[in-house]
Amino acid sequence: MAVDIDWVAFVKKFCTKTDNGYIYSNDHARQVISELLGKELIENAVDEYIFRGRDIGAELARHFLNTLKSDYAVDYIYSIYKSESDLEHRISAVELFRYVVTARSLNYYPELINDPNPEIRRWASYTIDQLIFQGYFSAEDLATEIEALKLLNPDLHHQLTEDSG
Repeated sequence: MAVDIDWVAFVKKFCTKTDNGYIYSNDHARQVISELLGKELIENAVDEYIFRGRDIGAELARHFLNTLKSDYAVDYIYSIYKSESDLEHRISAVELFRYVVTARSLNYYPELINDPNPEIRRWASYTIDQLIFQGYFSAEDLATEIEALKLLNPDLHHQLTEDSG
């Protein structure tokens, strides 16, 4: 028996309405998938990676989250970074954060890149690379952030400017 899903409600909740109808995208579809899966499942995948070590299950959870591209996952990872007292867990959160980027990640980037811990700043610096690589922004869109990376991470800056032409 098929599951009864109210697709129209999802369109109204996630898609952008215009004068000519709605705009649909893969990002909208990912939001629907995240909602269908539920917050608990997404939190479980994040927790698997951050708190349960780097075993094969954690790596699969990381790839699952990267494929899902969930704003909720980004928010949850950031909340762990903010609230966790264990430095290794905070570092793992930022390492995962840079891998599971969505456009929303840019909202949290300034705080992460200015963290006093150099390892957190190092992982945060790769967020810009991933935002460009994943197609959320162009190098031109993030010119200010890339310019700041010249001082923090010259190798990443070189890679970004080579890739952008």
